[in-house]
Amino acid sequence: MKRLFTILLSVALLFNSCVFIETKVTALEIDKVRHTAMYRLDHPVKAHLKDGSLVLYEAGFIAAADTIRTKGVKYDLSRQNTCLVLTMPLSEVASLESYNKQIAAGPSIFATSGLVFVFLLLIYAAALSAYGGMA
Repeated sequence: MKRLFTILLSVALLFNSCVFIETKVTALEIDKVRHTAMYRLDHPVKAHLKDGSLVLYEAGFIAAADTIRTKGVKYDLSRQNTCLVLTMPLSEVASLESYNKQIAAGPSIFATSGLVFVFLLLIYAAALSAYGGMA
């Protein structure tokens, strides 16, 4: 019985986990980007342009010499039409936002612990009804 309990506990810990992902949105200072010899970000960035359109850099971007030099997708004002851009002068950019996904450790641990606890209660109740108690 103890061996079965150990196996079921292992399965509970492996398959009953919850992971909460949170996205942290951070405004980037354009002047900082402009005055850095080479500025690089490795997570998604939205560039809001002065004409109301925006460019999405899904894998981040590299900026040098007052120009973003990375492949991005430009959306028009209605966000309906798109086109590919390879360079974007920083003089056309009104604001920049970076999006960084992180695991929310506290809620993930709490939810996983709760699921494991419920699973253990179910195992205990099943053992009581099947064997009349734990051996």
